[in-house]
Amino acid sequence: MLETAIDIRLELRPPLLQLGRLQEILAVSQEAEALAVRLGDEPRLARVYTYLINYHYLKGEPEAAVDYGERCLKMDPEQNRAVHQVARRYMGHSFHAQGRYRRAEFILRENIEALDEARGEAPPADVVSYVASAAWAAFTLAELGEFELALTYADKAVRVAEASRHAYSEAIARTYTGLVWLRRGHLERARLPLEESLAMCRDKQLTVWQPIPSSMLGLTFVQLGRVREGLALLDDGVTLTRELGVKAYLALWKAHLAEGLLAAGELERAQAVAQEAFDDALAHGERGHEAYALRLLGEVALANDPPALDKAEASLRHALAIAEELSMRPLLGLCYLGLSRVAERTGNRASAEVYVRTALALFRAMDLGVWLARAESALTTLLAEPVAAEPDAVARILFVVSHDELPLYNQLIREFAGKENIRVILDRRVVERRTREAPAGQDRRGDDRRVRTHTDSQLRALGWSIVRFESMTDA
Repeated sequence: MLETAIDIRLELRPPLLQLGRLQEILAVSQEAEALAVRLGDEPRLARVYTYLINYHYLKGEPEAAVDYGERCLKMDPEQNRAVHQVARRYMGHSFHAQGRYRRAEFILRENIEALDEARGEAPPADVVSYVASAAWAAFTLAELGEFELALTYADKAVRVAEASRHAYSEAIARTYTGLVWLRRGHLERARLPLEESLAMCRDKQLTVWQPIPSSMLGLTFVQLGRVREGLALLDDGVTLTRELGVKAYLALWKAHLAEGLLAAGELERAQAVAQEAFDDALAHGERGHEAYALRLLGEVALANDPPALDKAEASLRHALAIAEELSMRPLLGLCYLGLSRVAERTGNRASAEVYVRTALALFRAMDLGVWLARAESALTTLLAEPVAAEPDAVARILFVVSHDELPLYNQLIREFAGKENIRVILDRRVVERRTREAPAGQDRRGDDRRVRTHTDSQLRALGWSIVRFESMTDA
């Protein structure tokens, strides 16, 4: 009787989730947990934990979600193999929400490999776990700017979902296929799978999933110039998420809405929504979404009349720092593009050109569609303007590029050809050696160490680093 009581509660969870009734999910999960502990039934307790992982993830509590996931993974792998696969999937979602993209990528790819081994040539027993793992891997890699690999995983998700004819899985796969193309700036390629996903959610009453394609399709429409149509979908994405009581990713959907409001010229509301996105991201530990919100706050400040240049620069630099830390290369390029406009407004033509060319090199290396076109247009406009007298002290810039990033190195060489204040070098170090001593009477070791530590961390995270010097001899 106790086993049956637990099983009934566990079986209630999927339909409750699809209907977005999260509080009822928590209630039945806690009841099932108490019964499983009373019975001493580890396999059933492990299943309960997977539901609690997902609940805490959806409620914007990723640390609690990861804690339950680790409890699951400590249980006997032979008895709980299927449960481990579900736990890894939800932990991947939670790591992604925290902005721990490399950790998310590792555990999701590990899960996909385990599911591939288990299924052989047949469709996986747990279609949703496989599709969601592959789709979130695609989402993660898109945030890192690794689009070709992202599309490989998106294609895996679509093939398995279509073979299963499972509506929820198909909605997930199509949503994140669209997301990869959206983040890459190929908007027409993003539109169709997102429209299909949203239509499926409406038709099949996939209430808990509907806000996601709604927000992504809305942002796609905004970037295509269909601003009013996009704004309605962006508003729906935020409103539906709130109604469901879901906290995970709400900050990102608000950042998308703020971008739509900015495009519509509704600056006051865009500022308020971007600030809400920032506050939500801080409250729920979503660092990547914090960076998106900061970038929007900077863009809104720049769009004001007159522009709040100090605020715009501070927000964009804060977003840039987080994007560098988390290896979010597409967002990094957008931050540089924004900073180029700030520098141009303040009359710093040299810095504006460095920033826009840096963005352009990043966008070309990743083939960032619409953003590549906008950066090229910005550079053309900048070069067409009359050249004002530059200050006597012009910053010297050294670009250090990892030996693994030869296409980016070649692109930067082309971008900065003829620029005497900018040098691009390829980092060929295997073992770092100190080759120079500080001049007599000076102790520069501390400064050198800080510069090298920062540069090395950027090279590991991004594949390139920028170092500023007073003169090229210091480099």
